[in-house]
Amino acid sequence: LEDSGFDLALAFNAYQLFHDPEAFVKKAHSLLNTGGRLTAACAFGRARTNAISRVMPEGVSRQLLPPWRELKYWSEHFNVDCMCDNEQLFLLSGVAL
Repeated sequence: LEDSGFDLALAFNAYQLFHDPEAFVKKAHSLLNTGGRLTAACAFGRARTNAISRVMPEGVSRQLLPPWRELKYWSEHFNVDCMCDNEQLFLLSGVAL
């Protein structure tokens, strides 16, 4: 994407497919307005998402880290105000700085 000026970016069941999460977060930030929101969520939770990723062909997916460790990719560009890591949901969400 080359356009910008968005208020929301959502990666649903896709965040684990970005092999360079830092580059993904940086690109999402460049597309959002200041105060825009980025949300990354996986409907199965981190443990199940990672189990699925392990049986996929090599290079298709990466293992998700606990959300507080994923923050290292987010903290420079977003004020993360919502994190969830349970059996039903893995979620990170924050507002663009």
